[in-house]
Amino acid sequence: MAGENCPIYGAYGFDSVVVTIDGQRVQGFYDGDDAVTIEPFEDSGTPVVGADGTAIVSFSASRAATVTIRLMLNSPFNQVLINKDRVRKSGGIPKPFNISVVNSINGESGSCTTAVLTKMPTRSEGKNAQEREYSIFCPCWVDDQLAYTS
Repeated sequence: MAGENCPIYGAYGFDSVVVTIDGQRVQGFYDGDDAVTIEPFEDSGTPVVGADGTAIVSFSASRAATVTIRLMLNSPFNQVLINKDRVRKSGGIPKPFNISVVNSINGESGSCTTAVLTKMPTRSEGKNAQEREYSIFCPCWVDDQLAYTS
């Protein structure tokens, strides 16, 4: 039968990834394979091996994650994030916000309702426009799985 030994075929496009903050779709992502990253705040487990070889793993209850987004210099979302940081700089306590990341191709998605901006971009000026990288702390990142549709 033709095709039974063919490798699996897939397709990907960043246009299938939607990032929203406070219900607004983030636009103007920078180039590269790391325009958006979601990294667990700590390892899921910490193994210890005793002197006699006995092992145990202590698992963390943490669901915290850091979401990093890299934007173009001309992204309109830079101003949205700068405005969120102004509250902190003026001596106030930043108001938590919602963030979600959805990939409609593979069904991966996740969200947080109590996110806070923890790192503003380092500014670099030169011959070419540089990205603006923001770090967002999510104390309770919830991974959801959408039904895979092809």
